[in-house]
Amino acid sequence: MKHLKTTLLAFALLFSVNALMAQEKYEYATLMLHTSGTQMFLSVNGDDYQEITFDKTERKGPHDTNPALKQISKMNADGWELFDTTSVPNVVATVFLLRRKKQ
Repeated sequence: MKHLKTTLLAFALLFSVNALMAQEKYEYATLMLHTSGTQMFLSVNGDDYQEITFDKTERKGPHDTNPALKQISKMNADGWELFDTTSVPNVVATVFLLRRKKQ
């Protein structure tokens, strides 16, 4: 009987944690950096779009992502967190996926 109570309590706790997690709402952003050029492209929540130009001296080669990492650091100060990255082979770009909790 004690084992059953412990198991039920564990399921109840797991269910309540999942319910709380499901209530969290996020804003999403993508930051795209091409392997060549001096521009990044930032899209936020499907509403805002910016082309961010940086000096070519900020980049040491086609695979240098430092300009994007600097932008992500600035966004971290505003509550954004990097949660995934992907590459786009046909476009030869890296896409950084960010999110922050809605306030």
